[in-house]
Amino acid sequence: MNQGQCLILCTSVIVLSGCISAALFYTGDGKFTDNGFLVYSRRYEIDLGPIDLAVPGVYSYKLSGLPHAELVVGIRVFEERKNEWDVRPEYPAVVRIQMQSEEGETVILEEGSLNSWVRSYGVRDNISELYLQGKGREIPLPGGGTKGQRIGFKASGGWGTHFDSETNKAYYLRVEVVSGSLTRPARVHVDGFDR
Repeated sequence: MNQGQCLILCTSVIVLSGCISAALFYTGDGKFTDNGFLVYSRRYEIDLGPIDLAVPGVYSYKLSGLPHAELVVGIRVFEERKNEWDVRPEYPAVVRIQMQSEEGETVILEEGSLNSWVRSYGVRDNISELYLQGKGREIPLPGGGTKGQRIGFKASGGWGTHFDSETNKAYYLRVEVVSGSLTRPARVHVDGFDR
């Protein structure tokens, strides 16, 4: 095989390996979607199904066969009207999210009013994503300015409702509606990108 043929073969293998969907390896609950390697911030999405934020309740899930990725567990709320800049709807529910690795290590342990969670949304869209960031601090840089640094990690890089999945581990997720009166439809959703 000459150098040109070797280069073509290596390039083909790299391109094809990027095209293999991680969804083929997922064996956990919900519907796993791999949006492809060209999609960065939400390459991976797992729809774990509906959650009723109007009444107390507990929802349990198993996530296994995950890619090596940074993932975020959140609540996807379907708004009554289209999102607008600087208009935040009320989210009258308190939710606790707990995740453990198969070894029993705590990966995520967060609780709070959804009104205090980070809200990600698109203007003129009717979906809001709610999640929690962990603690952090600003580190001064030598030439001026600062750089953010995450602190207080748990197992598997757990930080807020973020975690770094490992391909050889199973994770057990428990979402509890502690109290609520939010009547809009909502779903438990996980999304993320390659590490």
